[in-house]
Amino acid sequence: MSILCPTDSNANLLHRVVMNVEFEEIVPTVMPQLHQVLILGLRSHEESSVCLTAVGVVGDVCRAIGEGIVQYSGDLIGAMMYSLQIPTLNKQAKCACIAAFGDIALALGGKIDHFLQFICPVLQDASQTTVDTVRIPSTVE
Repeated sequence: MSILCPTDSNANLLHRVVMNVEFEEIVPTVMPQLHQVLILGLRSHEESSVCLTAVGVVGDVCRAIGEGIVQYSGDLIGAMMYSLQIPTLNKQAKCACIAAFGDIALALGGKIDHFLQFICPVLQDASQTTVDTVRIPSTVE
């Protein structure tokens, strides 16, 4: 199965496979295998597009199975926390990981409490991040 070996071209393949099925119906059946693929994708910091696609699929899965994500949440959050610590990971992928914490929280409801001790420090660090703004000269005067 080619999507088990994340590469830049496989990021699009994974997304197409996921989006071309009745996702809500098939996810519970394939989640044990999809879980492993997602962990590989989330840890693919060398290929930001693969990581970014995997994060998007995490959000899709959360919306599809809701609280059914609980048994996979620890691994998924751990993989995203790992990737967030990689300085070379694309900023867009890092932002997506942080947003995916929200997707997981919405799916889990009150069951997110167990993970807050890990997530909250990341959110606090992110809230204190400053962005250097570059002024782009206006061509219209």
